Amino acid sequence: MPEARNPSTPRVRRRATTRVVLGDAAVVVGLWGLAVAQPLLDLYGRNGELFVAAGTPGGGIVAFAVTITLVPPLLMAALQTAAGLVHRSAGRAVHTALTALLGGLLAATLVRRAGIDGTGVVLIPAAAAGVALAWGERRSRPLASGLRYLALGPLLFLGALVFASPSSRLIWDGGNGAAAAASIDAPAPIVVVQLDELPLASLLSRDLTVNRARFPNFAALADESTWYPDATSVASETSLSVPSLVTGLVPDPDSLPAASDHPRSLFTLLGDRYDLDVHEEVTTLCPASRCGATDDRTGSFSTLLTDAAVVYGHVALPASLRARLPRVDQSWSGFVDGARVTEPSTTATVSTTTATATATATSQADWADGEAFARGPAGQGQDLQAVIDGLAASTADGDPRPRLTYVHALLPHGPWLMTPTDQQHSDPGPLLGLTTESTWSVEPVGVRQGLQRHLLQLGYADLYLGRLVQGLKDIGVWDDALVVVAADHGVAFTPGRPLREPTDETMREIYAVPLFVKYPHQTTGEIDPRNARLIDVLPTIVDVLGIETDWVFDGRSLRGAPPANDDKPVVDLDAPMPADRRAGLVEVVERNHGLLPYGDDWLSVARIEPYGDLVGVPVDQLVLGDPSPMSFFSYHPVTAYDPASTRSPVLRSGVLHLAGTEPPTTGLITMNGVVAGVAVGFDPEGDDATYTGLISADFFTYGYNDLGLLVPDEPGGRVFHRVALVDQ
Repeated sequence: MPEARNPSTPRVRRRATTRVVLGDAAVVVGLWGLAVAQPLLDLYGRNGELFVAAGTPGGGIVAFAVTITLVPPLLMAALQTAAGLVHRSAGRAVHTALTALLGGLLAATLVRRAGIDGTGVVLIPAAAAGVALAWGERRSRPLASGLRYLALGPLLFLGALVFASPSSRLIWDGGNGAAAAASIDAPAPIVVVQLDELPLASLLSRDLTVNRARFPNFAALADESTWYPDATSVASETSLSVPSLVTGLVPDPDSLPAASDHPRSLFTLLGDRYDLDVHEEVTTLCPASRCGATDDRTGSFSTLLTDAAVVYGHVALPASLRARLPRVDQSWSGFVDGARVTEPSTTATVSTTTATATATATSQADWADGEAFARGPAGQGQDLQAVIDGLAASTADGDPRPRLTYVHALLPHGPWLMTPTDQQHSDPGPLLGLTTESTWSVEPVGVRQGLQRHLLQLGYADLYLGRLVQGLKDIGVWDDALVVVAADHGVAFTPGRPLREPTDETMREIYAVPLFVKYPHQTTGEIDPRNARLIDVLPTIVDVLGIETDWVFDGRSLRGAPPANDDKPVVDLDAPMPADRRAGLVEVVERNHGLLPYGDDWLSVARIEPYGDLVGVPVDQLVLGDPSPMSFFSYHPVTAYDPASTRSPVLRSGVLHLAGTEPPTTGLITMNGVVAGVAVGFDPEGDDATYTGLISADFFTYGYNDLGLLVPDEPGGRVFHRVALVDQ
């Protein structure tokens, strides 16, 4: 007689299966929380600037946190459950693989936090830890039970960001502020232009005057305004420096660049009495009650998530793999888009990271449009042009109130892609000598080319400054207006030192910034050597306009008597800037001109050692030996040049096929039989070496151009050998 079947057995099995499924899901959720969600939520929680720059509203921040915390692990849990429905062993295999993967990611983040950065010492322990964790979970019931309790962690991490992090202020505090100008005795149109990453030294000739040959519009501005050559920023970060200018206060290092943390600003002071035209890039200091709720730079939610993926890669991966990721030090958002070159719009008035040295797909592809274009340097020019075009429209809108125009333009901020001719490099090429941590190499070759490209983009900014000033003159506002042109901070070109982080060697480049103030009815230029700071701008506006307010500022009006003290407060360093600032500025200017020693014009930017004296010399006047056995390939050959194009071929890069020989250290790039520039950065990889070089556009002709490359017989030698140009 057969044994009676226990009717409760299927229910027991179903309950057991449910417990296994839920337990496995809890493990995945918990490990994801520790390995991925916690590092990201902690970083974004401490750096609300990332949300501000992306224009993410409070609800979007919550949605981002929930998505990062729960969506990926729940999808993983669904995957392993689905596999288990197909076959129990398949479900266990998927779960084991996910456990190993997440355990490895957790180990990698812990190793990286310990300051270990080698590829092997990060990846090998991470892989071993992941495998060990997956094996242990299968073999040890206490370990498996403990891992399931980790599922509570993501909820804690999520709550910490939403309710307790610095970024939580963006969620819960509207920060509308209140206008405080009781009266204005002398209202005047106001225009404030704040540039980005512009050290004062970049504008100067060796005699410490504004370089008129390269930057005619800055020089013209100096001719009609008051220039404060001892002006300094109080911070090296845009998120702190920009608020300091519009509030007149030394910012709290923990404050966010939003109206919620800066309720008293230029915008809330004048918001009731002025028509505001405010253009912010990485801040939201003008509250919605004054500037409206629309933020035209609000990025898509998908962009925010892809940015987070890139950020996590920089958190968890070793340096060798991080080098393959888009940089995150060139902007506050749009990292993936910023890594692609942008095709300038053919309908626009004007034409986030350079390509890798060997990635031909990147260096040859057209740059994507859309959000990346809007945030790139060419897009910044378009934004400035829109402001210029809006000046004329503002005079016809019938608003009797005076107008405040504020523009923060990310120029000449990197990536350095633009030229003074209103064109973008047709081939951005590799940026030499800058590590993934944004520190210059000790060798000056990378610093020199970085300075070359920076100056070209500064010439591009100069072009738009001139258009802005002319626009004010065309509508008859210039004479009456109070115009301020400044920069938020500088950038350093010191070998072996960081690009942006201030050190004892770079503080004069980081903090010394241009500051020009054209006062109402001023017609002649003045140079005021007083101790000036960006925090003095708002008190100066209050003084000039005769505003009655009870606000207290850390800055002081630039129209009063020069200050008796020499204080230069900065929030990044423990000590203020040294007193010998002029000597330091002279030193930086001399250093820059030592890197580019052949003059102040644009041709001299292409003339670098050891062959700067040969730029402009016909090839047939050189000493030429036998043709080289090497050959070279150039990205974007100049076969159909049109000076009216939105592209400029002044930055050249390519590959030198070595044919079994040693790579040169430098070479000559020729154009139409004339030496047009110097090739550098011959970085060997197998039998090839990548190179790059900046050449002068003076030697291009309309249509076909003959591009050539010469290599010396020895480093620094003066006997040259022709290299044949090949298709690839």
